[in-house]
Amino acid sequence: MKPKSDKVKAITPNNTGGLDYILVNGTKLGKIPEDLEFLPEGIINKGVTGIGATTMELNCCRNSIVIQPLKVTVELKAQGNYNHKVFAYSNKKSKSLNRELVDYLNDKQVQYKKIILVIDRLVDLVEALGERVKDFFLLFDEIDYMQGSSTYRKKMEIGLDLGKAINKYALVSATHIGFTDPDFKKLKTYNFKYENQEFNEVQLFYLTDDVLKKSIKEKATQNQLFSCIVHMIKESDSKILVAINNVKLIKEIADELVKKEIIEKQNITLLISDNNLKNKLLIEKHSGLSIIEEKLPTRLNFITSAYFNGYDLKDGENGHLDHPKTEYVDQLFSFV
Repeated sequence: MKPKSDKVKAITPNNTGGLDYILVNGTKLGKIPEDLEFLPEGIINKGVTGIGATTMELNCCRNSIVIQPLKVTVELKAQGNYNHKVFAYSNKKSKSLNRELVDYLNDKQVQYKKIILVIDRLVDLVEALGERVKDFFLLFDEIDYMQGSSTYRKKMEIGLDLGKAINKYALVSATHIGFTDPDFKKLKTYNFKYENQEFNEVQLFYLTDDVLKKSIKEKATQNQLFSCIVHMIKESDSKILVAINNVKLIKEIADELVKKEIIEKQNITLLISDNNLKNKLLIEKHSGLSIIEEKLPTRLNFITSAYFNGYDLKDGENGHLDHPKTEYVDQLFSFV
């Protein structure tokens, strides 16, 4: 199949009945309307993050419900600049929220309705929409994240059953892991990848609480994790992103960095869940900032699993995260 856009290098049919696309590096899905006007029904295997599948759906000319696994990604994506006004079906009280929803649906200035929400609220939204839900295309974003977490299984089952009933839906992932449901095995798959794939190396460190307790509190500079962060802070002005899926360990590291005057607390951001008072106080103890316009807010940024999925980061002059020109060049660090 010959591509129509010069941003598409090749389009090839695959054995699912879907298509495989090879794109010019950096091309967003919304920039190839000659070859892809809408996201197709079925499985969308993005291949890489930040390819613009969600943005494409929020910009396209049809009614859409975009279903996310995490509240923080709903909030971030709802802030974007789109062709159509986006309604975030958030955690407000249902009565007030549904009144706002009705106003949005009846707003004649919004031709194509775009609703984004966490999967936890999908049943509430369907009840509020009633028969009108049939007018929407459903996009299940970051489906691999929901597949991998037991807390989402029942919610996923209900949501996907709805998708089957409406028969207008797509499942999106950058790391497609397959399905056991025979209905989903029959879906067409659309694979996307760039002409020359570029990947950052992620260096993993497996550290227990006991190791960190000894290393950070008693001999901090000898701890590999602590030393990497200190080295990067001292050697460059670049922003640093560190993934640690443990709030307690993040607190210990951040406290030690401030105590040793390596970095000021206002230059440290904790991107963690704010669903409890302890975490909220910890966030405010440091910068208290959040990701805005796809940019990290401070020099040093810690994230937990609440921020692992669905974030597009565009920092630095070249639209990517900068890394210091040291022995750690082009490495992102993840500590679990």
